[in-house]
Amino acid sequence: MKANKASLGYFIDYNMWKDSNNLQEKKIELMEENSHFVTFNVNYFRNIKNSLRRLYSSKCYFNSRISNNIFYDLRNEYFIRKYALPKNIYGIRDYSFISYGLNLIHNSIGLYLLKITDDFIYNYFKKIETIESFYGGSIRYQNNKINFSQDNIYYRNEYKKFRQILTTHTKDKTDYIVIRLDIQNYFDNLPVENLLEYLQETIKPNDKVEHNYDENTIKEIETFYKFIMNNKKGIPQIDNCILSAFMGYLYLCFLDLKVDSLMKSLNYKEYKIIRYMDDIYIPFKPKETSDNSQSIKEAVEILGKIKDIAFYDFQLHINNKTKIYNLSSPKEKEEFFKDTKNESVIEYLDVPIDLGDETEDSDGHEQTIKKIFDELENIKNGGVNLEINHSDINQYILHKIFDRSISNLLNKNEYKLKIEEIFTNFNYDLLSVSPLVLTILVMKSDKTKEEYINYLLQKDISTSNARLLVIEALRQSKFNHTELFLKLYEDKHFKDVLLLYETTNLNYNNPGYFELSMQYTYKLLNNNPLIIKQMELRVLNEMRGDYSVALNHLVNEFQSICYSLNEKDIRNFNANSVEDFLKSASIEHSICIKIRNMFDRRNNNLVSHSGDENVQGTAVTRAEYTIYKEAVSMCLTRLEKFQTNQILTT
Repeated sequence: MKANKASLGYFIDYNMWKDSNNLQEKKIELMEENSHFVTFNVNYFRNIKNSLRRLYSSKCYFNSRISNNIFYDLRNEYFIRKYALPKNIYGIRDYSFISYGLNLIHNSIGLYLLKITDDFIYNYFKKIETIESFYGGSIRYQNNKINFSQDNIYYRNEYKKFRQILTTHTKDKTDYIVIRLDIQNYFDNLPVENLLEYLQETIKPNDKVEHNYDENTIKEIETFYKFIMNNKKGIPQIDNCILSAFMGYLYLCFLDLKVDSLMKSLNYKEYKIIRYMDDIYIPFKPKETSDNSQSIKEAVEILGKIKDIAFYDFQLHINNKTKIYNLSSPKEKEEFFKDTKNESVIEYLDVPIDLGDETEDSDGHEQTIKKIFDELENIKNGGVNLEINHSDINQYILHKIFDRSISNLLNKNEYKLKIEEIFTNFNYDLLSVSPLVLTILVMKSDKTKEEYINYLLQKDISTSNARLLVIEALRQSKFNHTELFLKLYEDKHFKDVLLLYETTNLNYNNPGYFELSMQYTYKLLNNNPLIIKQMELRVLNEMRGDYSVALNHLVNEFQSICYSLNEKDIRNFNANSVEDFLKSASIEHSICIKIRNMFDRRNNNLVSHSGDENVQGTAVTRAEYTIYKEAVSMCLTRLEKFQTNQILTT
């Protein structure tokens, strides 16, 4: 059967849904061999029974819940919750804890965008010699097939390429200026509608036709991200989500092109645009290299133009972490390399890597370990001042622990004893200086591990900083520490996420549509695209808090359901028809009266009669709306019971 144009099934087919499942399963598989994939959300996916995960991957499931958009109001099964983690001592970053099914849909849309942009990315964008951009993955459809492996969904290789290219174009450039751009809260501010508009202008006409990329598809994708982002801009930042990374990368490809055109229009010949996700560097040779002040003036003028392009063309803000470095100054060059190693994209990655080339440590591994311990001593002696200012910490050295050889050496008894010595009388709050690295080190020794866990169990964890320390400790135990997990319940801002995390049966048989069984939900909604669309619009307006509009859609949805259930052929099925139908189904009078009042309230609503001067409409309040929605829920529950009994008696 041909999919309805106003649904995900119009542009996402079952093969892409299977690919989405395969990606999710690959991340679960990689948890055993790569700690990068041991994260809160991926561990939740792993805890879901294999039989249920297989059910999600089935064609029957895709057709009955996803391709027709029924999922929008199956709230017990499709959910997303925001939670905060510290960006540094001053900042907060929003992460999303997402349900299994909703993440599969997000993955599917990301894979669809990956597929339709393949020609643009590989046959146009990547052939531009002045642009080098990365997102930490290298997944690609070839001959309509895609494979996932540690090599193409784990960022290490791509990030190393980025570092090597950045080093090549700055290391020996004593006459260059570097502009480093930092975008404010990038994932939260990415305007999906702008991305889709740029794609509309970019994708070849034949590819649009082949993949159904038209206004219907654009509208469906926009609607999904309004839903998943609670009617706000952006895309979800989910731990370990390669497709969120790809979508973020894709949008900024168009910014890369604009900046490239800008540099060419200003007649610059020697420059490069080097980007990892939203971390952007533009090393260039100024026109005037003999006068430093003039060189900086050129950079400031370029930066001003780029800020305007980012704001007016991309709705993005360049924040105050943006910097200009004059590489002719040894001091500024040293600061540039320190910043790129210690700040840069490290804070965006779940598990930082060795930021330099493998051959950087000419002193050997033993010397590297000595530097790591020196850095730990600096942290121990630095005290609370380090919590305020992290710039004195050499993150580059600390992140050397992710080198396999270094990590293995640190497991030797002599180094475990050294770790125990350093962490004696240590202020464990200082682990927030580099939470992941320092948690790994403190847990190298059984003694310090036990001491640190006891410290966390006694700690007040009412802040996001403290919560992160507990989560990092849980990650090192692969989330198999009951006391630490229960500790998270003390954080009132995290309780909702934890309750969902522990619900791994997915409420498959009671997914949440007015608390009806799934069988009855199918009966009401399946093959009724008009009802589904009213439901979808109702949900979006509920999220927006626009209860006047939501009531209109609720009434239309309920009226259409009653019409579909009514066995009589009534041409003008109005409020009176609904009332008669409910009475015939023996719905109690108290509920019928509320439904009757709901229809009247819809009619006394300026949203319905905006041009009628005789109607004295008022806005529907949340409390009013809740009463009417509960009446609909009770009514549908009674109808399910009534019709089930009828079937049993016949």
